[in-house]
Amino acid sequence: MKKRVNQLKNILVFSTLIIIALTTTSCKKEDEPKVFDMVAAQQAIDELNATYADAFTKGDASGVANCYTADAKFMPPNGEISEGSAAIKDVMSAFFENGAVKLEIKSVGLWGNEDILIQESTWAVYDKDGNERDHGKSLMTYKKEGDVWKIFRDCYNSNSNGDAPPPPPPSIETEKK
Repeated sequence: MKKRVNQLKNILVFSTLIIIALTTTSCKKEDEPKVFDMVAAQQAIDELNATYADAFTKGDASGVANCYTADAKFMPPNGEISEGSAAIKDVMSAFFENGAVKLEIKSVGLWGNEDILIQESTWAVYDKDGNERDHGKSLMTYKKEGDVWKIFRDCYNSNSNGDAPPPPPPSIETEKK
């Protein structure tokens, strides 16, 4: 009988160890909440803006348009909305026919989450001789296309302080006339 009691104790201890092992290893660890990395997002947007400014300075309409989502909207002051990266490329091509200019963009703030970002920035445009032609502010929204942040909405205006701002980029319809 004593042998039987020891066997039952061993079975009980063994069973308990198996149950403990199964419950600690088979319980799925709860996924930790995903934390959005705003620092990495700011870095990605800064890199995108540098790519944009570089393409703009080179007069590269395709390079500028590649910074926008396929369904983006470009909303310049005193001008019509251009919708889609192809239309934005056409507007930029017409704008660059007057000569490329240097563009500088500086982020003032970035807000959002993994779905959409909003950036407040300042900008300045310089002629080929380095003279400032205009400066202003903008609000831009970004969303991911694939795994890459791109411009979704682009709206800006001038700080001309009453001086006449430079004319908006010519529309495609004006160029065809």
